[in-house]
Amino acid sequence: MGKVITFPIERRRPHVALVWDHAWDEYRIEAVGVIAPGANAEWTGDYGEALDLLVSKGERLNLPIFDCTMDGRALA
Repeated sequence: MGKVITFPIERRRPHVALVWDHAWDEYRIEAVGVIAPGANAEWTGDYGEALDLLVSKGERLNLPIFDCTMDGRALA
């Protein structure tokens, strides 16, 4: 299902991140450190949809995923 990571050292390696984009007032899902088809950024206003996009992009690119939002911290 997921990969165990050591934080923050793993964040320097390629990964997929979910962040809140203040410029657009939406969630941004983006592959970091990767140039590949399907690695472009995606935006959505719904947190549930953002999580779905995060997981699917991470699986598709075979990269670890990070939820860097306040919503993600609230679930922990």
